[in-house]
Amino acid sequence: QGFYPLAKAKGTLFYKKYEAANKEIGSAYQKLHRARLDDAIHTFHDSVNTIEIARQLSTKATNDILALPTTEFELRERAAIAGILFKPLKNN
Repeated sequence: QGFYPLAKAKGTLFYKKYEAANKEIGSAYQKLHRARLDDAIHTFHDSVNTIEIARQLSTKATNDILALPTTEFELRERAAIAGILFKPLKNN
């Protein structure tokens, strides 16, 4: 129909379809994002005992923080998300 900019299409059937599709995409994104975040949190909590056992076996002081060996991910996106979620904060 040649609506440019998109704001000129407001009130038309195409714009209503566009808004509905946009809401569906956003909803699907949020569901997938939340599912992946929950999976990452569960993975962390499943492995936190491994970190504590390794710390105790190494006889290091409790203030020395141990981390699990770096996991190789199949997807770069998963590695990026894991890096963002589990990086230590600079001020802590």
